[in-house]
This record gives sequence, structure tokens and C-alpha cells, in this order.
Amino acid sequence: MLIAIDIQGLQSESRYRGIGRYVRSIIKALLVLAKQKKHNVVLCGNGAFPLNELIDEFAPLVGRDNIRFWVPAGECAYENVLNHDNNYNARIIREAFFKKLKADVIYVPTMFEGYQDNSVLSVGEFDKSTPVVATLYDLIPLHNPAHYLDGNANYKKFYLEKISFLKRCAKLLAISEFAKQEGQEYFSEKADDIINVSTACDDIFQPHDYSDEEKSGFLNKFSITKPFLLYSGGADERKNLPALIKALSSLPEETQKKYEFVIAGRLSDWDVNNLKNAIKKANLECMPVRFTGYVTDDELVALYNLCHLFIFPSWHEGFGLPALEAMACGAVVIGAGNTSLPEVIGIPEALFDPLNIDEMRQKIEHVLIDNDLYNEIKEKGKSRACAFSWERSATVAMHALEEVASKASDTSAAVINTKNKKKLAYFTPLSPARSGIALYSEELLPALAKFYDIDVVIDPLQSEVNHQVEYDVIDVPVFLENVERYDRIIYQMGNSVFHEYMHEILEVFPGIVCLHDFYLSNYYRYKESQTGEMKLWSEQLLTSHGYKALIERGELNNDLDIMYRYPSNFNVLSNALAVIVHSNHARELAKAWYHSAVSVDWEKINLLRAKALNYDRQSTRQQLNIDDQTILICSFGIMDFTKLNHRVIEALGESLAQESKKVKLVFVGELGGSYKDEIEALINKHHLGNSVEITGWASDELYKQYLIAADVAVQLRSLSRGETSAAVLDCMNYGLPTIVNANGSMAELPDDKVIKLAEDFTTFELIEAIDKLCLDRNYRLSLGASAAAYIHQFHSPDNCAELYYEFIEKVYGKGEVLINDVIKELSIEDEQCNSYAQVLSRNFPKLKSGRKIFFDVSLLRSTDLWTGIERVTRALLIELLKISDGNMNIVPVYLEKNQNGYSLKEANQFITKLYPQTEPYLVNDREVDFYPGDVYFSSELACDLIIDAAQNNFFDDLMRSNVHVSFMIHDILPVTRPEFFPPGSNENFSKWLNIVASNSDKIICVTDAVRNEVDKYMRTHKIDNSRLKIEFSHHGADIAASRPNNGISSAEEKILAAIDNKLTFLMVGTLEPRKGHLLAVSAFEKLWRSGHDLNLVIVGKEGWKGLPDDKRRTIPKIISAIENNEHNGRQLFWLNNASDELLSKIYAMSDCLLYPSEDEGFGLPLIEASQHKKPLISRDVPVLREVAKEGAYYFNTNDADVLAEEILKWCELFKQNAHPDSSCIPWITWSESAKNLVSKLLS
Repeated sequence: MLIAIDIQGLQSESRYRGIGRYVRSIIKALLVLAKQKKHNVVLCGNGAFPLNELIDEFAPLVGRDNIRFWVPAGECAYENVLNHDNNYNARIIREAFFKKLKADVIYVPTMFEGYQDNSVLSVGEFDKSTPVVATLYDLIPLHNPAHYLDGNANYKKFYLEKISFLKRCAKLLAISEFAKQEGQEYFSEKADDIINVSTACDDIFQPHDYSDEEKSGFLNKFSITKPFLLYSGGADERKNLPALIKALSSLPEETQKKYEFVIAGRLSDWDVNNLKNAIKKANLECMPVRFTGYVTDDELVALYNLCHLFIFPSWHEGFGLPALEAMACGAVVIGAGNTSLPEVIGIPEALFDPLNIDEMRQKIEHVLIDNDLYNEIKEKGKSRACAFSWERSATVAMHALEEVASKASDTSAAVINTKNKKKLAYFTPLSPARSGIALYSEELLPALAKFYDIDVVIDPLQSEVNHQVEYDVIDVPVFLENVERYDRIIYQMGNSVFHEYMHEILEVFPGIVCLHDFYLSNYYRYKESQTGEMKLWSEQLLTSHGYKALIERGELNNDLDIMYRYPSNFNVLSNALAVIVHSNHARELAKAWYHSAVSVDWEKINLLRAKALNYDRQSTRQQLNIDDQTILICSFGIMDFTKLNHRVIEALGESLAQESKKVKLVFVGELGGSYKDEIEALINKHHLGNSVEITGWASDELYKQYLIAADVAVQLRSLSRGETSAAVLDCMNYGLPTIVNANGSMAELPDDKVIKLAEDFTTFELIEAIDKLCLDRNYRLSLGASAAAYIHQFHSPDNCAELYYEFIEKVYGKGEVLINDVIKELSIEDEQCNSYAQVLSRNFPKLKSGRKIFFDVSLLRSTDLWTGIERVTRALLIELLKISDGNMNIVPVYLEKNQNGYSLKEANQFITKLYPQTEPYLVNDREVDFYPGDVYFSSELACDLIIDAAQNNFFDDLMRSNVHVSFMIHDILPVTRPEFFPPGSNENFSKWLNIVASNSDKIICVTDAVRNEVDKYMRTHKIDNSRLKIEFSHHGADIAASRPNNGISSAEEKILAAIDNKLTFLMVGTLEPRKGHLLAVSAFEKLWRSGHDLNLVIVGKEGWKGLPDDKRRTIPKIISAIENNEHNGRQLFWLNNASDELLSKIYAMSDCLLYPSEDEGFGLPLIEASQHKKPLISRDVPVLREVAKEGAYYFNTNDADVLAEEILKWCELFKQNAHPDSSCIPWITWSESAKNLVSKLLS
């Protein structure tokens, strides 16, 4: 059972009151129970409110993907009459959103929301079918309309609308026995559908022992200096606070002086002023009154625990939760003796008449001065509080939800009605169109006409129709003129141009699609070839299978291979209300290619076959010149290598049956192309001569003649594209014993109705099957008769038509949400169309093929610097695109700012630069749609862009759409080591990091060391994001996979020649302060002065070139130390623009990598050097230890003299071959890195 729960009570103003606490508690209790009962729950909120706290709180309980948000268009608060149209539209959108979830029941924990805020709740305005259960708190305004309703016509309208919504609910869950009775009084027509689920309070409401220090600090916060009397709750008239104030002012003066009166809770300024006036009017001067304002749950628990007496004087309550909370905390509680409070407090001695101020005063005074009564009420209160539990309330509520859902399910079953037929538009080609689907429809339609009034909609270009049955045949223009008349729509969809006219209509008028061919690529390829529009099929490839398919199309330059490889059918599937297929194999293909949700609403209905009747086998054989002694073996259908016709010839040529010379093999179908040569060669090889015949294209009459005349059929396949073999069913229908192999849908045929070979059968197995049928007449006849009986029972038009009817009514009975139906119900002006179009797109995205990972290339597309982070982004993208498919689609995107904030756009033009061969196929960059469960991922360091996007609510938009946000963090050195970065950059980086940490669901660090630093940073800066998971995934290290650039200049060739034949140390990395270049150059100067003939080669670009020198820290000194060095060009070499090709050569020629960096995020050069089997000298810092492990010689100094000594020590070890061996360093490829990343992003 799927339960959808509206959680707006946790977003509206009610979240600060008892209703909010009730909603939170009952939902959590229901979630616990639902998990035990294995029910699914979706929590649905309003995207107009803040979301983070709700997601953080409930994601661990129900899962992030089961928290959904719908979005209204504009302000909806009912208080402003100008919002009424928006409010109505929002109701339609909300109900359609819930209906789209296909829940078995909807639970609304609080209905009376939205007068002063953007909450929107309704029942039965759009969704007339999904049952709704709501909580009933009280009906106080109905009880006292003069005070609550009559003075405000707008509020009265709002309230009475809510009452009408309650009346439409399947059940009401009253929070008390009194609320139940009150509901039965006002809703007498549904008295049996109102049940008491009662109420409880959170576990946090319990007695606490506070130290004297804790008490003092807490009481000082609220300026409480004496024992105090407490009230908690709202301040509307029924709460009776002015009467309580009068009662307190009537207490003896000495009693008043002993206590203070505390009013706890969030009150409006208007309420506070009214109460202060009441205090002044009552002359309550000796007892100070404190207003706490909003208090947290923990503060409220402390107030309950520390108060001397809790007073609840309300004269009308639905339950009275504050009284129960106070009792649960051990407080002495007295309250009104009417409505629901007697069943809550349950102690007669603690009750008073709330309308009798003197009785109220007496009760307060009596309890304050009578210690025995005081203690009696305290002890009884504790026991009474234990009688209420959320588990008990949730159990009763869950039973009601289950009962409602079960009842709705029972009444939704289709009842066959042949009298009042629904109007059905049935799209199909008809004869004489050369289409098997035309024949299929002509057999189905007469049987289906028993259930529907049918109009057959044909292609306007089909001028001739064999019209011999009782249904109207119309074309598309007539359908469009009368579209409102149709209750149901069916599309018979195949992989040919006969169905071309359906595609465009299906997009506008969704219906049930009978998918005869899972692969539609033939059609799109043909269409593209006819129009010359190269993007037509490509658009389908991109929609169905992502960029991988387009890249392969460009690389292979073999459209036939792509056609066979990719179904290209998702556009049809996404527009269908539901799908009918003829085999489980087609459904399995959908599961293999797409997300499992795609095929949820699919139904298998057997490919029908009308019973073969009234045929004369002997006469037919005579017409075909087949004598009685000849065993006629037939194989039906176009001949092709995928039909394995050559295997049949080979088997026949070696069979025992053939030796009798009484066997003839006829291929009933066309043969052409290169396959013809292969077939003819095989016939000659096996000397079959006249024993094999090929009819060529066969008319329907000739096809039927061979079905009648044949003794045996052989139907084999090596490649299934999701279609069901009509030829096999024809053979079985005519009683032919048939040999098949277990390929595709043929694997589903009953084992005792055909001879079923393995999918990859041997020639010997096929020979055995042929001989068994040819040589054993009794077995042959028995198997054929059994096959015919099976077809006549399970594939008959009547049987299939009834299954069609049941499925069609089931689908339409669910009331699929069609965007056109939503639009019809909206009240919008012309100028609102664009904004509503965006809102509808956000709330009702089309079916998705699978989860999308939106891979942000905002920086890479505009400036590819070929440095660290850019190289990582490019390498990951390239590998991810290789493993992308319809079920997990990598979509390169970039952020673009517009008047509404930021959107994501497909980076198609960037892809054409990365893969030039895709240029003819890719469309322009387009804005992307978000779907629940999709992932936004950025591996770039785009601080300014991300900061601005966050300030424009971009990440809030992603959260509303249930898109998971993930970032890759390469390091956080700008905040941990700010001295190595431009002055002030740590501030901008901190803003970026805080945004990333606050908005992400996943942070993927490049090493465990970086992960630890990020975790430490979040704890230090108290960034609270309970849904965040911080993980790490190492980079790949195969340079070739990152699309390396090539090229070596003549000057660089000279450098390569100069460093040869001399011990050479290599440094790789951008010239930045932390990289240790100054230390290294100084150490080598000392070595050179000491006469050591060593080379130091530095490969890396000059860093921060766009900044003035005073912002570049030590970079100017580094450049000067290199360029002005007397050894520059002789023993010191700087390559500031080396290609990847040149770098690879230098690695090969060097003897050791020197890596003196102060800190890193990863340290890729260590791995690159180890791949070239080069030794390593590295600074000893955690991240470099993590990467290089025991494969490096480590040092830890900033003293050039010490480093020079360490280098000489290493040289001695190197001479003795005793230095650390870097070949032991583990590393992974970019392909492995990409797969690791995906697993973490999608887990």
C-alpha cells in the first residue's frame, strides 16, 4: 500500500503550535508502523516554504526520494482576496500532484491551513478518485459562528470550504472522543466514518532533574524570579485567558505575591497587547506576568517541569495537548471541565467551570494551599499521561487508512459493461497497407467492439481501406475536430512508416500504446534518411540513450549497427499512459534499457490469432504440387542472417530425414543482398538441389497455403528486438509442429507446445529435432494439435479483447494525470501563461528513462586550462559518458543566469568540441528538466558562480525537485593554509565551502585526508546538515584517458637533449607558493655549488597570472629564482607550457620526482611518476602518504640545507638500488575512478 501524507502542517504557522507538534508526532508514529507493515509512504510538502529542516528531519526515516514537493504559482494566502484565483489554481496543481503519485490513500493531518500563509489544502477539486483521510481537531467556529465567522465574510468562506473538504473525506480521524461526537453531530451523514484515534505527546515530554545551576540559568532567561503558574498555547477567545487573568487577580494578595504567571508560546503582537490590557483591567498587579515568546521544545519541557501549577482554562478544545504534555512532565495540571479536557486530564478534582471565574479562582487557590490535593493531582496526572501513546493512536489511524485503501481498491475493479459503451479512438493502419499490424487490428476490432464504440483513426495519406466491419473509419483531422468525444485512446505502434502519423498525435493526446516492436530505430532512421534532417533520429537516441549513443554514432559511422544496438523508443514510452506488449521479453528489455518505473504500467496481452477454420489440406498441397509422401518443412518470413535460415539448410543437409529423399524445405519469404549468395552456396554444398525452394515475397494467400500444406515448421532467431513472432503463432494456430529456439519472446512458449531448442543451439540438436518430427508421424500430429489448442484458448480475439478491456479500464480508472486536463481546470490570464507553464513543467515532469547525473562543466566549456581540476573534470566526463545509458544518463550541463535566477542547460555545443564527430547530430543547448532522484554534480571550483547561484535560490529549486546535490572537493587548502593563496581568497572560498556543505547530499573528496579535513571544518564551523554524507574517491592516473594534448616544440626538443645522460630530478605542478619551488631551487643551488652535477627540471605553468604581483605571494620570487639563476638552461630547466606528450617524455627521461609541496588534495604527479617506474622524494604530509604509501622517500623540512642533505642521502640509496620502490604504489584508471564516483553518487 502506498500512503501519501501532506506535511504542510509542519510548514505553516501551525508548526509553532500544538497542531504542529501533533502532526509531527502522528506522522513519525505512522512511519514506524508503515515500515513494520511494509507499506510505502511518500511525504508531500509545499515548495513555497523552506525545505532544508524538513528534509534533514525526515529523510533518515522515509528516504530522501520519498519526500516530494509541489510548487504553487505565486502567493496563495486566502486572507488576500486577490490571491483567490492563485489559491484555486494551487489546489488543482496540488491534487493533480498527489494523484500523479498513484497513492492508495492520502492522509491530511491538518486541513485548516492557508488563510494567512501559502498552505493550500483541498479534497475533490481535481482528484475525484483517490480516497482522502483527514484529522478532525475540533469544529469550534461552527459551534460559535457569531464570534468566529459572521464578522469576516472572507474567513467564513475559507472555513466553510474546508468543512466541505472534510465532508468529502473517506474517513475523519478525531483527536478525542469529544471531537468524534462533535463531528458526528455536524456531519451526521458520515457518522460511521469518524473514529477516535486520540492523541499523545512526544517522548521528550517527561520529568527531568535539573541542577540548581541549570534552573537558575533557565529561569533568568525568561526573567522568572519566583515559583510560577504556567499557561501554554494560543490566545484566541476560546482559550479564555482574560477570564484566567481575572481569576488570578481575585486571589488573596499574599498568594499573588508568592507567584508569577508565565504565558508560554508564540503570540502575535495584537494578542500580547490584548492580554496586557486584560491584566491592566483586572488590576493583576501583585503577580508579575511573563510572556516568553516562541520557545523551543526543550524550553517548553523545562517550563512544564519547573512550573508550580499548569492551568488550562479553555472553554472549547478538540483535545488539549498542552495539558497532557504538562502532566507527562510531572506538572500539577488543572483545567476546564468541559469538551475534551475531562477525558484528557481524567481527574475530577482538577476540573473547574471555565465560564465561572469564581469557581476557577477557588480551584486555583485550593490546589495552591492544600498540599494533599496538590500531591494527589500530581500523582494521578503522571498515571493519566501514561494512558496515551502515539503507538496506540497510529495503530488506530493505520487501520483506518488500510480500510479506506482496501475499499477503494475493491470498487475500482473494472466491471464489464456492454450497454453503455465508452467512445474509443483506435489508431492503426488498415488493409491494404502491407502491415502485419493492420491484419492484427482487423482481427481484434470486431471482438473489441463488444466493449467500446470505436472510431478507427487512420493516416490521412491512406486513401483506400478494406472496410468490412462495424466501426467508423476516420482520419486525423476528423479526430482532432471531435477529440473531446473520446473517453479512451489506443495506439497500435510499430516500427514502420505506417505509424508515422501517430507520433505527433500521441505527444498531444496521450493514450495506451500497444507496442508491437520494442525497437523503433528502423522507423526513425528511415524518416531521417527521407527528410535529410540528421538530428531527427539523433534526438531520439539522445532522449532514449543519452550522449553515449550519439558519440558512438559519430565514431562508428555505421548507422545500421546503431539501429540494431539502440531501441530509440523512449519518446513513445514517455508519452504513453500505459503500454501493452505481447511478451514478457519486451518488458525485460524495458527494464534492461530504462529505469524500472518505466515498465510498471505495462501489460502483457498475447498476440492474437483468429482460429484457422475451413481449410482443405489435401487440395492445398495439390495446388502447391506437394505429393502425399513428401514431408514439407516450412520456414516463414523474410530471410536474413538473424533468422538463421542457413542453420536450417546445414541441419537438413546432414539429417536422416533428408536421406529418404522425401523431405522438402520451403522458405516462404523474400531473400536478397549478400545473404542470398551464402544461402545458394550452402544449398549447393549439401547437394540439396530441388529439395530447397525459396518463394520470394509471398502474398497473404500463398502464405496461408503453405501454413495449411506444411508438415513441420522451423522458426529460429539470433537477434530479438522485442517483437513477438507472428509467424510462430501462425504455425501453431494451423496445427504445425514447430521448432523454435529460446530467443526473445519464443523462450516464453510452453515447452510442451513446441520443440524448444536452446537459444545458442548446436547443429546436432537441430538435426535431432528435424528428424524426430519428420520420422515420427504420431508425435508430429500430437504436438501440432496441442499447439493449435493452446493458441485457440489463449490467443483468440475474444480472449485478447477482454484483456484489452480490463486493462484499458484499469488504466483510465486510475485517472491518469494528463497535463491538458490540469490546464483545463486552471483559471489563468494570458500574461500568466509563461509562469504557469514553468510551474506545470516543474510539478509534472514527463516520465524519465532513468536517473540523470547533471555533470556541471560551466568552467570547462568556457576555458579549458589543461591544469589539475580541469584535467580531472574532463577525464571524469569522458569516462562517465562511456558508461552512460538510458538507465543512468550523464548529462553535461552549465549554469546560466536568467531573470528568474539560474537554470541548467545542456552543454551540447561543448560536447561537439570534445567529440567533433557528434556535431551533425546534436541540437542547440536547451534548458534541462529535473526529476526526483536526479543528481547535480560539480567537480569544478567555480566559487563565484556557485555563490551567486545559491543566493538566487538555485539549490532550493533543486531540493524542491528532489534533485540530489553533490560536489567534489579537491582540497580545502585556501582555508586551512590561507598563507599559500592570494590575500582574501580564503573568505570567498569559505563562502563557497559553506554553501557546498549546507546544500549537498554528498561531498566526494579526492582522498581520505581531504575527507577528514572537510569533516573537521564542518564540526569547527558548526555546519549542520544531517543528510550530508562525506566520502572519498581517488582520481584515475592514466593520462591517455584524459584526452591529453600533444606537441613538442623545437626549443623543447633541445631541452630534452640537454637533460639526457645526467641524473635528473623532476618537479611537476603549477608554480604556486605551496608547491615548494623556492625551497627546491635553493637546495639545488647548494648542491651545484658543492659540485654535484644534477639536473632540476620544472614542469608547470606560472600561477595566478591574472593578479597583480602584490597579490601573488611568492610567485614573483619563484619566477625570478628560476629565470635569473646562473644555472638556468644548463642544469635548471623550466617548461611552462608543456603538452601531455612532452610531460610523458620527461617522466621517461628523469631519474626521480621531487615533490616538496606543503600540502595537496591528491598529488597526481606521484602516481604518474610511479607509472613510469620513477623513484619519489616527497614531503611527509598525510595526503601524500595516503597516495604514495611506502613507495616514496619522505622528508619534512623547509630548510634548503637539510633538503640538500636529504637529496644526497637518497642519491646514495639510489646508487645501491636501496631506495623506496614506487612501483608498489596502487593506482586506478579514470574508468575505475568514474565507476567509483557513480556508485557513490547513486547509492
